[in-house]
Amino acid sequence: MDKTKSPLKVALYGMDGRSYKMMSMYLQGPCRGAAVVVNDIHAECDIFDADTINGQQLLQEHLANKVQRPLIVLSLHEQQQEKRYRSKKAC
Repeated sequence: MDKTKSPLKVALYGMDGRSYKMMSMYLQGPCRGAAVVVNDIHAECDIFDADTINGQQLLQEHLANKVQRPLIVLSLHEQQQEKRYRSKKAC
């Protein structure tokens, strides 16, 4: 990451403690600090794990709140949602 740019501030949803920590480490390691995990008040982007037990419910609740930030949905399953970025998980 260019040191003159500040990292993207992301909030993580639908992740258990282990997944949350792994995603945080991934953003700092392989992503070279391009993004940093923050609480939802300071976030510029939201990342959801839609495959967890309550992931879909949390996602629907979040969408109902009409938050105006970009949203990235991680899932093994195809999902069509308007104005959302989707990243298919690797098996």
